[in-house]
Amino acid sequence: MKKLLALILALVLILSVSVVAATAEEYEISDDFLNAVRAEYDDNEITKDDIYLEYMYDLGNGIFLVKYGVGDYAYPDDMLEIGLGSYIIETSRPEPQIYFNNRLFSLEDAYDYNIITERELEKMTTLHGIYVKKTKVTLNLRNAKYSYKDEDYINVKFTLVGSEKTFFDFYEYGATSSAQAGELFRAYCDDLHNKFLNEVLSDVDYIDRMHNNGISVVAIKKKDIDKISQHDLVVLMDFVSDAHMEYLYTYDPGFKNYSYREKRSVYDENRELSYILINAYSNTCSPAEVGFRIGDVVMHSSNIHSYFVYQYGLYDVKEDKIYDLFDLRNNPEKYYKLEENLIDFCGGIPLGDSNGDSKLTVLDATVIQRIVASLQSPDYPYYYGAHEGDEHGYISDFDGDGSITVLDATAIQRKVAGLQ
Repeated sequence: MKKLLALILALVLILSVSVVAATAEEYEISDDFLNAVRAEYDDNEITKDDIYLEYMYDLGNGIFLVKYGVGDYAYPDDMLEIGLGSYIIETSRPEPQIYFNNRLFSLEDAYDYNIITERELEKMTTLHGIYVKKTKVTLNLRNAKYSYKDEDYINVKFTLVGSEKTFFDFYEYGATSSAQAGELFRAYCDDLHNKFLNEVLSDVDYIDRMHNNGISVVAIKKKDIDKISQHDLVVLMDFVSDAHMEYLYTYDPGFKNYSYREKRSVYDENRELSYILINAYSNTCSPAEVGFRIGDVVMHSSNIHSYFVYQYGLYDVKEDKIYDLFDLRNNPEKYYKLEENLIDFCGGIPLGDSNGDSKLTVLDATVIQRIVASLQSPDYPYYYGAHEGDEHGYISDFDGDGSITVLDATAIQRKVAGLQ
């Protein structure tokens, strides 16, 4: 018996060593990962020894879920909730990220860019160190409920059993042309929507907003949300804000064919909600490295889209109106601290940012002076528009005269000093 126990103990020890070795190998920090972390923190002084990994899980197809910290950087000790599709993620900080193609992405960006999908999120429900649960009521809707009274109407986007069908499925049902497939699909979506109204909402008050592609947006009372979520036909319920609703009315995008995220709600000097910055774009686009200038900020995009051409727009709360940011390029002063918020929350590049640190400082003036004096190789980021005049220019051309000279350095120094 003692020999048997000794043998079992030995096997346990061997397996433990194997697990530790596998874990250590899994946690190894590669040069590519180090470079990704340096880019994420904009700090080329970070070394492998500065990085501590809590976990790195292989989700398949070259996609990794990773949680790490860097050196002496301080992280809040609160818990974080992240809503992605039909899943809610609860985690401590530092915030987990997705490592893919030698780059790090926030979970929200990875989901928006379709790097991770429901498949990867389902796999994440089995992992240690992160709590992922499936839900019918999204985190956005759950949080929005706190701002409403029981009798208030809330715009809700419903995904239903059957919403997964697409235009192409109807070729299998006998369609012989794209026109016929489209007609069959639209009829199917209308029937699904009517079934939803007649079966799920038969005994509640509602306001029918819009539907297409098998997705329905309907305003229901707050008090009915939990009851409706229990119906078998309902797969997912998501919140649609006033800004989002106006976006839908303005552009009428096909559900499933666009991405939408509110980046920042801005309050004016009177502490009244003034506008909401929106990142939204159609899934169909033309690849192009393009950009435009709005005030003293350059906005950049890797694609040209059908609505919000350069991916960003604004919802004017008082006007109850959606604007493409490009259409506001000549009067940014209309909105309180618009340029500052574009830089802080929307990836805007300060005009004159010659060293690429997303800030306008005297260091940018120094870079320009060194290049003009031939002490440094020129590296002037260029931007150009792709429509309506094909606007173009250099980010370092601060005075806008079409060339890079010491006058740009002087203008930057004056701006930083508050003299311009």
